[in-house]
Amino acid sequence: MNTELKRLMSQAEGRYPSESELSALRAYASGIAARLEVAQRVRQAEDQIVAKAMQRMEAQMADYLAQHKIAREKSNRDFRLILRSAVSGMVRDDLPYFREVFGDWSAELLCSVCPPREICTAFLALRSAVEETLEPSDYRPLRPFLDAFIAELEKWN
Repeated sequence: MNTELKRLMSQAEGRYPSESELSALRAYASGIAARLEVAQRVRQAEDQIVAKAMQRMEAQMADYLAQHKIAREKSNRDFRLILRSAVSGMVRDDLPYFREVFGDWSAELLCSVCPPREICTAFLALRSAVEETLEPSDYRPLRPFLDAFIAELEKWN
């Protein structure tokens, strides 16, 4: 559940929700079908998105990839994980949850095992691949989650 809605529902325990609380619930509910449709389209495009991101990364980081034999395999895995987590946050419509539960610690983890500059370059390639592959209406709700993750990576740069 969305972090803000969870807080509102906890505050409303033992009483009827206020009009503002009901309004927040209605707004969340009215967007869930669209967010689920976007998630479905991203899932269908995942292989294409990751392939484009890998191509961009190989063009920009050929030397790094040549030095690290498992970098391609790990990048493929990490691109999928970040993309899926961003989609999960988008479905929840909950950027604070994404940052707290996934974005911050995964950025720290990645930057602790690989040079932060290379990690930033790789995930900028992923974001570009997502934007290039998806329709603007599907990319728009996903972008804040990708941006938040990249911003966290850039703190380590």
